[in-house]
Amino acid sequence: MKSKWSIAGAVLLVLLPIAASAQQRTLTFKDALVLKSPRSVTVSDDGKYVAYTLREVDFKESRFRSHIWVLNTETGDKKQYTHGATSESSPRFSPDGNLLAFTSSRKGPKVDEESEARNQLWIIPVTGGEATRLTSIQNGVSNYSWSRDGKEIFFTTREPLDEGALARRKKRKKLRFDEVEHQKIVYRREIWKVAIEDEKVQRIFEGMPGLAQMEPSPDGRKFAFTTNLTGRRKDTPLTNVWIYDIDAGEPRQLT
Repeated sequence: MKSKWSIAGAVLLVLLPIAASAQQRTLTFKDALVLKSPRSVTVSDDGKYVAYTLREVDFKESRFRSHIWVLNTETGDKKQYTHGATSESSPRFSPDGNLLAFTSSRKGPKVDEESEARNQLWIIPVTGGEATRLTSIQNGVSNYSWSRDGKEIFFTTREPLDEGALARRKKRKKLRFDEVEHQKIVYRREIWKVAIEDEKVQRIFEGMPGLAQMEPSPDGRKFAFTTNLTGRRKDTPLTNVWIYDIDAGEPRQLT
C-alpha cells in the first residue's frame, strides 16, 4: 500500500508545472482561461494510479472541455485516456484497479432522445482501450459508487417520466419557462444499480425529493444519503442524513 505522501507527490506532479508557468509573468484574463485545471482527483486502491480530469478552454466553440488523464505514481508517467468533443467527469477506479468508471454525455450505441444529452456511466480498462457505455437512463446519472466486489455500480438518478410528462417538459423548454415556476415541480431522486458483466440496470429504492450524496455499505444492503425532502435550493438548510435498508424496505432519518 502506498503512503499518503507518495499519493500527494503524484498529485503535485500534475499541479507543479501549472503553478510554475503561472509564476513567470503576470497572468492576463486569457492566461487564466487557457490554464489547464486538474479536478476530480481519485486514486486506485493499491495506490498505483491517480486519475483526474483536466479542464481546458476551446475558444472556437466558446466552451470548456474536460478529459480524463491517468498518472502512474511509481514512474510519474501520465496519459490522456479520453478524447473527443464531449467532456468526461467523476473518474473512479474499480476496487481491483482494473477498470475506471466515469460519467459523460458522449453518444453511445444505446442513446435515445431523452438520454442523449444526459450524463451516463461509462467504463474503460485501466490498461487503455475503448470505453463502454453502461447506462442509458432517461434523466442521466448523478453521483455513483462502486460495489465492494466491483461487480456493480450504484447510482442516483431523477425519477423517469411517462410520455405525457415528457411532452409537458419539452413544451416548457420551448416556451423558455420561468425558473420560479420550474422550482414548483418536485421530482424524486432514486437509487439504482447496474451490473458490469451484462449491463443490466435495476432500481433499488424509489427515493424521495432532494436525495443526494448516496453512499452504499460494504455489503450493498444499506445506503446512506442526504435529503432536504423537497429538492428545492431554498430548503438546503433543512438537509439531513438518512439511511435506506433494503431488508427493512423503509428509509430512516438519522439526523
